[in-house]
Amino acid sequence: MKRLQIRRYERGRETLLRDHLAEELVLHVDLGEGVGFDTVISPGMLREFVYGNLRSEGLIASAADITFYRQERRGGMAGVRVRIKGLEGRLPFLKRNFGVIWADCGRRTPEYRRVGERLERRAKGFRLEPETVLDIQKSTAPLFTEFERTGGYHYAFLLDRDADVICRAPDISRHNAVDKVIGRELLAGRPLDDRVLFVTGRIGMDIAMKCVRCRIPLVVSRSAPLYQAVRLARRYDLGMVGFLRGRRFNVYSGNDIFAV
Repeated sequence: MKRLQIRRYERGRETLLRDHLAEELVLHVDLGEGVGFDTVISPGMLREFVYGNLRSEGLIASAADITFYRQERRGGMAGVRVRIKGLEGRLPFLKRNFGVIWADCGRRTPEYRRVGERLERRAKGFRLEPETVLDIQKSTAPLFTEFERTGGYHYAFLLDRDADVICRAPDISRHNAVDKVIGRELLAGRPLDDRVLFVTGRIGMDIAMKCVRCRIPLVVSRSAPLYQAVRLARRYDLGMVGFLRGRRFNVYSGNDIFAV
């Protein structure tokens, strides 16, 4: 966060004050041979973001797949050079279309996945009490300090089955926040198949696909899921909860998760 002097006009009066603002920078990730991508991101947890993004986008399966990592930052710009084991033969294709690669496979619902990528359904056996989902609000409530000061952040949390926070990441982008918590666990060598992902923004198909790829069994939001995200979640048995507010929430996918 940064602080700047601003003017506030309220009820006909002008006041000078110092306000907190969310900080952003432009990050360029270089994968080699002219292939890479740019994103606007909050400055913290850049390494976790890169690892988490490459994992959640299906380009690596573990931290060991990254054979080289170098990070530099100058002012409002940052650059990361990454080399991925076994990626060389795929670089020409990625150079043509690094971003969204659609693969319908003749189905009615498009999938946000890479051509040739195989995805698995969630393994049965993950269970959670409905009250534990409600407890997520209590365990995360003290952890929104950046938003309270600036109003400019989204959050992602990974929690265990008791709704205890394992890690969290604030970011100006809800997608980047998700990648940061995924990357933190990936770097620590901890699996995600018994974790709950809690996000403060809406759940789109891209965030749902990140969960499917990383074997996260349940994603929860206090906001809305989108239609194609729900369809994708139901196809792969991803648990999906929306509108977690007060003493209620809606279950859009994964009814078997909740022991009622």
